[in-house]
Amino acid sequence: MDIEELSREECLRLLQYESYVGRVAFIAEGRPMILPVNYLADDKAVVFSTAPGDKLTNLREAAPVAFEVDAIRPDDLTIAVVPERLRQLGDPWATMDDEPNSLEPLLELVARDQANGLVDAPWPPVYPKMEGEPPRVAPSRAKKAR
Repeated sequence: MDIEELSREECLRLLQYESYVGRVAFIAEGRPMILPVNYLADDKAVVFSTAPGDKLTNLREAAPVAFEVDAIRPDDLTIAVVPERLRQLGDPWATMDDEPNSLEPLLELVARDQANGLVDAPWPPVYPKMEGEPPRVAPSRAKKAR
């Protein structure tokens, strides 16, 4: 695989116009973490949102951090293009059952988190409302503007 160093201008062009889907990679608790994100970019920053909790905390503390951008725009992936992509690329899941993995490491992580008082729900109402946070109302229950 060849690695090419891009100029700042080329990086910004690719970030702003080629995709809006990427991944943030960093080390947390000695393990690699990779978060898929939808993002926006301008000439100063790459911005994405994530739920509060361990991942965001680890991301703030991590060094170094890597950011990778997909080479395809999400708008180009519609149900109409799936059959042709499968013909061209093959089924990426065809061999997924050939070497099954154990759930034990994940179950151990969950047990450890629960023993430390962490819950498996990084969204309201489990986490307290933050100062200045807007009202938490499901869109289906929000009062419609008249």
